Amino acid sequence: FISTQGIHETEKRDRGNFPIVYVNLYQAARFCNWLQNQNTPCLKGDALTEDGAYKLDGNNSDPIVRNPKAVWFIPTESEWYKPAYYKGGGSREGYWNFANRSNWAPSNFHQAKYNAANYYCSNYTKQGPPYITTVRHFKESVGVYNTYDMSGNVAEWVATTENDGTTPLKYVARGGS
Repeated sequence: FISTQGIHETEKRDRGNFPIVYVNLYQAARFCNWLQNQNTPCLKGDALTEDGAYKLDGNNSDPIVRNPKAVWFIPTESEWYKPAYYKGGGSREGYWNFANRSNWAPSNFHQAKYNAANYYCSNYTKQGPPYITTVRHFKESVGVYNTYDMSGNVAEWVATTENDGTTPLKYVARGGS
């Protein structure tokens, strides 16, 4: 997942295990195209980022339509919601209230292990800018599908409508931040 929020340019050094931040929707789509095309040796330059999961033309105003054959893509809300909240075990089980297998609000205490997430609640988990924690900082607060940080840290792009391969998708940010 790719974040919509983040840190200042001067704070981007030594960020190896931190989420990617300050990514707009078109940059996220280009990253998905790059992932889709990275093992295609004949593609170079713009061909790696302007076509694949999404057809783009270098312009940040075009509608974004997911290729139905895409392997790497920005998820729809349903595709994001299930790995975040689903309890598993069939439809009778239902969904957790929070994205770390809990019906109770997670702690945002930096040293917490279980049922914890990075979010603002009178203070931040990590004190001082940029207020984000490393990926899997709360590794014991894992989701059902081995997802991490979906209840906190940074918000992520998701499509608000299902993909039919022809209709431009609308996007919003979900998750914690």
